[in-house]
Amino acid sequence: ELGGWVIAGRKLTCNNAQKFTLPDGLTIESGGYMLLWADGRGVAESAVHTSFILPENGGAIGLYGPEWAEFPVIDTVSYASADVTHDISMGRMGFSGNDHSGFWLPMNDPSPGEENRLARLKQVASFPLDISDPSGLGLDHTGNYLWTVSDDPGGSIYKITRTGDILIELPVDGHDMESITQHPFNYSLWVAEERKREIVQFDTLGNEIQRFPVEVEKQQENDGLEGITINPANNHIFLVNKRLPRVLIELDVTQAVEQQQIQYTPVNFRAEEDAHGVTLAGLFFEAGPDRLWVVSDEARAVFVMDLKGRPLAAFDAGAHDLEAIALVTNDNRIYLVSDSDQTLYEYEYPDPLRLLSPTD
Repeated sequence: ELGGWVIAGRKLTCNNAQKFTLPDGLTIESGGYMLLWADGRGVAESAVHTSFILPENGGAIGLYGPEWAEFPVIDTVSYASADVTHDISMGRMGFSGNDHSGFWLPMNDPSPGEENRLARLKQVASFPLDISDPSGLGLDHTGNYLWTVSDDPGGSIYKITRTGDILIELPVDGHDMESITQHPFNYSLWVAEERKREIVQFDTLGNEIQRFPVEVEKQQENDGLEGITINPANNHIFLVNKRLPRVLIELDVTQAVEQQQIQYTPVNFRAEEDAHGVTLAGLFFEAGPDRLWVVSDEARAVFVMDLKGRPLAAFDAGAHDLEAIALVTNDNRIYLVSDSDQTLYEYEYPDPLRLLSPTD
């Protein structure tokens, strides 16, 4: 019974909310959904229409209990003008069968009157990898091959074809290598060591050039650096830390160690830092539009973010334990690696790719 419950909306720059009280006798079935239209009509006939209109330039909306219960807050959300994009919904999500639904994400598959869902990436092929615990995926400077690593103690770096065949193995005696990227101009390889919280630069023969520590909070040893990628225009390195904390880190390794960190941004999608369901894994920099793609093994999802960690789109990658991501945009392909399956998966690049509007 929803009679007396209140829907309230306001502009972000205004403290006074406009309120609409749901009429007596209005009910919602157990496990059901109710679609409310914020179009200013103020009626509840075959559908419920609020008496206010949500502003397009940013605002907030809230659901409150009835007056006799002193209007308890059920839920509130706010949005910016950049969050309002044609054919993209913003909504709460939960992952991995857990009961935490606080992740606030853009969705390319609007589902009014149904459960929130992510658009599914289309898988077109899969290829076995003869590599123990493959983790990390980088695009070769030619665009024709991929690089990956084994995160086993003493693991190697591998150059592979886009069908998973090993071309080169570089036995670099890795400690816990989780990700890899290749600079497209000088061809050097950068690897992230999760447990050591270090990044290491190698040449293409496997010789170590240099390494740097990464300042990141260490709550659990195995919740460290998971993804690495590089912006070749300014040589800045981006990293994601798995969880506790889930953060996006940007480094300029041409500076002294104490001056390298440019940003350290939480990536929590408006949920609590320790909320279950999202861990950050592989990371890839898409040049041109200059945006980041990150995969979550726990959520089995792919997120597109701006360079400040703001989510622009999110996709369901299917029932795979995914550790890494690389894009071959010339061929409209996305490659993902599963360590537990020891498999390289090939997906279609979304066409069209609908994104939230960029912000300054």
